Amino acid sequence: MDAGTGVFVLTEASALVPMQVASFASEDDFQELLARFPALLAGDQMDSANPRRFMLVDREQAIACEPGG
Repeated sequence: MDAGTGVFVLTEASALVPMQVASFASEDDFQELLARFPALLAGDQMDSANPRRFMLVDREQAIACEPGG
C-alpha cells in the first residue's frame, strides 16, 4: 500500500486521518495482530468468486524444508 491509496481512519471527533505505511517493531507484533484479527487476510480480494478462507493453526508453524524432514 502506498501513501496515495486513499485509506483513512475516521476518529471519534469525525476527523479523517490518512493511513501511513509503517513497519512492525517485530515479527512477533505482526503475528499477534493477525492472530487477533484474521479478517485482515482478505481472501475475497484474491478471488471474489471463490474467496480464500483462513484458519489459525499456530502463530508460527514449522514446515519441512526437505523431503522426509
